[in-house]
Amino acid sequence: MTYNELRKKHGLKATKAGTRLNKNGAIDGRTKWGKSLKAQRERRARLHKSWNTGKRRTGKVKSSGRAVDSGIAVLLTTVVALAVFSKGTTVKSLIKPVVKIKLIPIAEAKEVDTKEAEALTIPEIINSYDWDAEKMLAVCKSENGYRRGYFMPTIESPANSNGTRDYGVCQINSSHLRGLCADMSIEDLKTAEKNIECGYRIYTDRAKWDTDGCYAWTDCWNGNYNEFMK
Repeated sequence: MTYNELRKKHGLKATKAGTRLNKNGAIDGRTKWGKSLKAQRERRARLHKSWNTGKRRTGKVKSSGRAVDSGIAVLLTTVVALAVFSKGTTVKSLIKPVVKIKLIPIAEAKEVDTKEAEALTIPEIINSYDWDAEKMLAVCKSENGYRRGYFMPTIESPANSNGTRDYGVCQINSSHLRGLCADMSIEDLKTAEKNIECGYRIYTDRAKWDTDGCYAWTDCWNGNYNEFMK
């Protein structure tokens, strides 16, 4: 009985011609091409294994999950990089700048804190007097150099042509220490409270004979104070 007759007996389709049974009724181990069936099976197994190995290397086989994940990660990284740099972004712009912190000595820090705390009360002190507080606040800002964004209560001007100097919030001229503010010292003029008190005396004295008491200050009559008016 031939191989095909045996397959037909079991309801299977016929296969290659020339396959036969041996004398024991088993399928002959050789085909008409002279190759043993065992050798063919081994060759097919090697080919199948080689094919699967090649697929795993390219990341196309499900069993190779790591290769698939690494391939997707590389693809996403490439897409993101292209999207970022296509908008003109540079590597330098992606690096966060280093924040530089300025260290202040403890003694200096205490002095700064004291000045800032004192400067915060200056508008309240000016508003406590019976004068045009809004205008005088603007005049003091202009005279004191508030363009930096804060008052400097202890500031002292260079010497004027007559040898006098101007001090503090209202830039009180030292000549007033011999007149309206004779009960004060230069150190008093370097405190906001005493300086503004002296300024109020000068204001009220000027208002007795002039149209506006703030004309005692240069930045009032030349209009520079308007920069700081609300």
